[in-house]
Amino acid sequence: MSQLRQSYSDFQQLNTAIIALSTVDLNLLNRFSDELQLPFPLLFDANGNTYRAYRLGKGLTIRARTPLEYARLVWREKRLYRPIGDVMQVGGDFIVDANGIIRFAYSSEDPTDRPTAPELLSHCVTISNSRSPQKD
Repeated sequence: MSQLRQSYSDFQQLNTAIIALSTVDLNLLNRFSDELQLPFPLLFDANGNTYRAYRLGKGLTIRARTPLEYARLVWREKRLYRPIGDVMQVGGDFIVDANGIIRFAYSSEDPTDRPTAPELLSHCVTISNSRSPQKD
């Protein structure tokens, strides 16, 4: 989330909206958003229907690299967030164009398995360039 927050203006320049989705309790979600000062909305998926619609299932919480990745994230942010909600639910990253067509889909294998903000931005640039009229 902090990578997306830090790159938010880059996404805005590409006319791209960021929306995060979670099954975590709405009050906790709002506190998390406030604490991280997220400039984009966090939506509450109370029953997990959206996760299922995007075929995001359950994953392994602990893999060999998970503790190391969490330590790296804690070091960067200088704080540790206690896991909340369904810790087995994995996330995903999707880029949906203005017509509602999914142009990029990434389903995580574990909580630390996510594309970086620069990787997501590069997909947005590619999609944006493919829609631009060609100049002769």
